[in-house]
Amino acid sequence: MSVPSWIPRPRVHRNKPSAQQVKKRLEQTYGINYVRAADISDQLFCEKKVELRLLRPEIKKGASQLAGLAGHEELAAEARPISRKELLKQMASGKKVLLRESLFSGRHRGIPIRGKPDIVYFDGMRPLFLVDYKFGTKREAYPNHRLQVALYGMLLHQNKF
Repeated sequence: MSVPSWIPRPRVHRNKPSAQQVKKRLEQTYGINYVRAADISDQLFCEKKVELRLLRPEIKKGASQLAGLAGHEELAAEARPISRKELLKQMASGKKVLLRESLFSGRHRGIPIRGKPDIVYFDGMRPLFLVDYKFGTKREAYPNHRLQVALYGMLLHQNKF
C-alpha cells in the first residue's frame, strides 16, 4: 500500500534508528510498547502536544478535547461488545456489520501501531467505508485527520480486510 501524495513526506535521516531502538526508546521515555495512530497523525499538527499527553497525562484537557471525548462516548453508547470470533462469524456469513470503536493493530517498519476507528462498515469481509469523527469547530479535514484515516486503512489492510 503506497502512501497518498497529500501526506507530507518525512525528512530522511542518515542514521535512522532500528525498530528495536525505537521500541526501546518508547518504553524508556513514555512507558509504552506501541504507538497510537492518533498520536502519529497529531504530530503533524503539534509534536509537543503529543509529547505532553504521553509524559503528563494528568494535565487537564482543553475544551475541544473534552467535546471530542463526550462526542465519542455518545457515539459508542449504542455499541455492544463483540468477540473477534463472533465478528468473523457474522462477516463470513455475508452480513453487513457496523463496527464501532474497535481496536486494530499492525506494524510499520517493525513498530507496533494501534488504532480505533470510530466506525468501520463491512459488507461481509469487505470494508465499505471507514469513519473517524472530529468534534472541533472547523469543518474541513486537515492533513493530520487524513493521515489518521489512512493509518486506520493500513491497519485494516494488515488485518486482511
